[in-house]
Amino acid sequence: VLFFIGCAKDDFIETVGICPLVIATDPLNLETSVALNKVITVTFNEEMNWSTVNEDSFTIVTGTTAVAGVITFDGAMATFVPVVPLAAGSTYIGKITTDAMDANGNALQEDYIWTFSTGIELLPLVVASDPIADEVGVVLNKLITATFNMPMDALTINSNTFTITQGGVPIAGVVSYT
Repeated sequence: VLFFIGCAKDDFIETVGICPLVIATDPLNLETSVALNKVITVTFNEEMNWSTVNEDSFTIVTGTTAVAGVITFDGAMATFVPVVPLAAGSTYIGKITTDAMDANGNALQEDYIWTFSTGIELLPLVVASDPIADEVGVVLNKLITATFNMPMDALTINSNTFTITQGGVPIAGVVSYT
């Protein structure tokens, strides 16, 4: 019995026995409670021809709807950043097709498919403030800021929703959002 192991024949210079493989994904296959603002990554076993890892060969879908995103690269890792947050409580399918090729033109030998699902809706939270709570010695003309965990609707950040009080009495000021 004689066995030959190699990559499928394609139009490029082929290196027998060395085919690109997906060796890791983030989120993992079957992962649950994935954050809605998740940046999705795929790591290959070797440097890829990044012109072949694109919106046709690297897709994320929910049901029959494709997720719009931006694909970037760093070494052997491809990153997919969704244009809008993922939907809460949804199942997603990630796919890298055999159109993805390594730097030598060898293609993935079969589509790599994985699934993951999102958790509950990501709620806005204040993650930092300046000055911090109970800070002492704050200068009188201090610009007071709050940093959120996600982009906010600028129309909802105003003097009714962002207030500073002294002894329960509101202090007048101008509220802006960047």
